[in-house]
This record gives sequence, structure tokens and C-alpha cells, in this order.
Amino acid sequence: MVNAPWAKLGEVGRYQFFLADEDNNDFVGWFDSTGTLIADTIHFKCTSYYSDFGYLEGVIDLSPYGNLQVIYIAVGSYSTEDGGALQWQVPRPLTQNGNIEGEEYFTYIIDSSVVRDSLNLKKIVINSIIKAETPIKLKIPPGISGTFKIFIYNIYGSLFTKTEIQADTNDSTIQIPFENAVPGVYFIKVEAKDLRTIQKIVVVK
Repeated sequence: MVNAPWAKLGEVGRYQFFLADEDNNDFVGWFDSTGTLIADTIHFKCTSYYSDFGYLEGVIDLSPYGNLQVIYIAVGSYSTEDGGALQWQVPRPLTQNGNIEGEEYFTYIIDSSVVRDSLNLKKIVINSIIKAETPIKLKIPPGISGTFKIFIYNIYGSLFTKTEIQADTNDSTIQIPFENAVPGVYFIKVEAKDLRTIQKIVVVK
């Protein structure tokens, strides 16, 4: 654990970069682990909504860092002043202690369309960008059958919906009802026999 960035209260899991936005002005930027503003706007890009409505976007070109398999991501909102306390975080905390623990970071697999099971390397493929008022399509490996438990969380970590779907060995794709979702970012957890994955999906208009 290290001190929270930007002189905020508490601690966070060790990190390499962070993206920050000041709530009361238009400043936004990428910083390294020492808190130094990154001037490289070729590999690090970011922007935020001019009215500070909570929209913040950033892009990192990961090609200079080799063949990365996984990155770990967390989002935290702090009070504006120096020493400001953590207000909320994503994913939701395992323990409400004012810190963002290392094990609370979201594990993002770089090849986000494919998640390999640790037991048998079979794959689950989920369409990561879907239009509003359409179901989620989940492509399953041949020969997999049984109950698929589906949990979908919103960007704040709250459970949006859950369902169970039966699949047989002849199914290659199953559809998950999601027509009532508004545009935004969600996280979907799928559990089945010998298979488990958590992935991000984005609903667009």
C-alpha cells in the first residue's frame, strides 16, 4: 500500500499511473507513481466534460510496455481539499475503511473478448459493446452445458440484475436479457461449471 495520490487521505494499492480531474476547474491529467504530471500526450491522452458532470476519459498506449497480459484498475472519488477523504470507489470495497486496497482493483485482461479458464483453457466470449434495448450475447465453448449464473453490476458496483440460464451442448450462443439497461458502463460476471469470468460491457445508444 502507498499514500493516496494528490495528497488525499488514506492509502491505495501500489500503482504505476493515475488519471485525475479537478472538480472545480477544467484541469485533467495523467500522473506517474511519483505524482509527476506526464507531459507525453502521444501515449497518454485524457479529457473531461467541461461542466464537471462526472465524465472523465483517458487512454494509454500500452505498446511501449511490451506484451502485457493483465492490468489492474480502480476508480476513487475524493473530497476536493488536501487530505480529502475517499467518497466512493469502483469496484465496490471489500471493506469500508477509507482505503482502496490492492485486492479491490478490477482485473482487466488485455484481450478483453476472451477469458481463459484456469482449469481447461476453454473460452467465454461476450460482446463488450451493445446497443441499448438489445440483449447481451454470450458465446460458449463447444460441449459446455448446464446452468449459467449471470450477475450484472453498474459502474458504482451495485447489482443491476441477476439471472440463471440453462444451456445444452448444442448451444453456441446464449442471450442474456438486458433490454432495460440505460447507456453506460457495466460489469458482467458469468459463472458455470469449471468456468468463471468478469468482463466490462458498454451500452450505447
